[in-house]
Amino acid sequence: MCNDQRGRTLLLESLAPQPGERILDLSSTRARSAFALASQFPEAHFVALESEGTAFTALSEKIKARKITNLEVLRLIGCRIDSKPASFDKIVSLLVLHPLPPADKLALLKEMLRVLRHGGTLHIGDFDTPQIARERIVFRFTRYLFGEASAGAHLDGSWVKILREAGFSGVRRLPSYSTIVGRVGLVRARRP
Repeated sequence: MCNDQRGRTLLLESLAPQPGERILDLSSTRARSAFALASQFPEAHFVALESEGTAFTALSEKIKARKITNLEVLRLIGCRIDSKPASFDKIVSLLVLHPLPPADKLALLKEMLRVLRHGGTLHIGDFDTPQIARERIVFRFTRYLFGEASAGAHLDGSWVKILREAGFSGVRRLPSYSTIVGRVGLVRARRP
C-alpha cells in the first residue's frame, strides 16, 4: 500500500478491514498493495483494478497461480470500474488522482461513489501541499510531468474539495506524512 511504513500504518488504521467486507483497491503500485492486503487480512475480500489487455490477463493468472482466494481483479476502462453499483464496503486509493486532469479526477471519484455501498467509506492518499524544501522540489517535477491543471489542486491541498463535489460526505483529513516522493495527505470520506 505505501512504501513508507508510517503511511502504511496510518492508512491501514483508517481502512481497518473487517471479516466479510468487500474492499476495492485502486493503487499506483500495479496490485502490489492488493496482494499485501489479501495476505494480511484473509477474512476480507479484495478487488484490484487493471486496465484491459495483457496486464489484466497477467494479473488474473498471478492470482490463480498464487492460489489467493480472497483477491480478484476487475477491469478499469478509462475512469469506469467494471462493477455493479454499490458493490463495495470500502475503497482504498493511493496515489491515483494526482496525474489525472481535473475532469478525470472528478469522473473517477464519481465512479468510486457509484460502486461504494451507502455508508461505505473511501480511504484515499495522494500528493498534498509540500511542507519542506525536498517536498517542494519533488512537487515541481510532478507539475512538469503531469501539468499544472493536474497537479495544481495537490499543491494547495484543494484536491480534497473534489471529493465533496463528487458527492462524498464526512470528508475528513487524516495526518499527512512525508516520503521520498513528496508529502502524502490521507483523507477519509463516506457515501451518504
